[in-house]
Amino acid sequence: ERVTGVVLEHNGTRYQINATHGVILACGGFERNEAMRQKYQRHPITGTWTVGVEGNTGDGIELGMKHGAAIDNMADAIWSPVIKLPRTEGFQPIVIEDEERFIIPDRSLPHTLMVNGKGKRFMNEALPYCAAGQGLYGGIFGKGEGDAENMPAWLIFDQQFRNKYFFAYGHMPRVELPDLYYESGALVRRDTLDELAEAIDVPPDALAETIERFNGFADRGIDEDFHRGENEHDKFYANRYHHPNPSLGRLEKGPFYATQVYPGDIGTAGGLVIDTKARVTREDGSVIPGLMAAGNTTKSVIGHTYTAGGTSIGAALVFGYIAANTAADEAFADNPVFVAR
Repeated sequence: ERVTGVVLEHNGTRYQINATHGVILACGGFERNEAMRQKYQRHPITGTWTVGVEGNTGDGIELGMKHGAAIDNMADAIWSPVIKLPRTEGFQPIVIEDEERFIIPDRSLPHTLMVNGKGKRFMNEALPYCAAGQGLYGGIFGKGEGDAENMPAWLIFDQQFRNKYFFAYGHMPRVELPDLYYESGALVRRDTLDELAEAIDVPPDALAETIERFNGFADRGIDEDFHRGENEHDKFYANRYHHPNPSLGRLEKGPFYATQVYPGDIGTAGGLVIDTKARVTREDGSVIPGLMAAGNTTKSVIGHTYTAGGTSIGAALVFGYIAANTAADEAFADNPVFVAR
């Protein structure tokens, strides 16, 4: 009726490791488990859009579930819009294999915007990455499921952006991007906006109307639709020396560029339910003796939101510490002479 250790298998040999006072599961989330993502999360979804660690395949969560643990928040993740670019080394192609890239500054800097397949903006592009990822699905999780109406989504920028700013965390301004990006279709470049719209299958008239309205916002410095560039988060990743709004700049100088945006993530946010002592609980709220958990193996302690970069790390540190103390407390209660705090 309690967890007293683990059984491991390595190179065909099984080992039993006793842990009299408890086992702590800290195995990461399930972002690399395609089956779990398909089962629990909103579609479209795939385990290839994540930038999470390749070993995060939900093992700890599945182990807990086998022992009757409750799970929650499984539909959510620490979302972040990503783009997919072929891998290169020294700007030379090494293999045609897509690599996910964060686009945090790209979304916040002047001369960029995001549109859906209808050629319309659908959110403040400079939102914090988790909220921006949720926006791709059409709404915050837990507040209406949405229907993924904003996918496919496109990040669009002009030559002004390329002349001034880094692209996709690593490509310097004015430096030519690898031909492989264009040859693979990961990045589309055209001389005019109409040609760009045709190339990405977006209605040209709708895109032209969207950009004309956006350029008016850039001139006035006020995004009347989504308030981009008005808060400190938006300004942090933008260009504070660009006026009148550090995040808004006209899109008007060709050539124009587009790359598809996906709802990537840096880890999932659902998992085993724990109590305030980091003990894993069953569906009825009772504790599974000897089983504790921390980190992304557990349901996020802040639910469907994400307060700031590193939130999941902070929670892992805190509840890892709590879990260790819970095990020590049980050991001390069983044998106060053997274990001294």
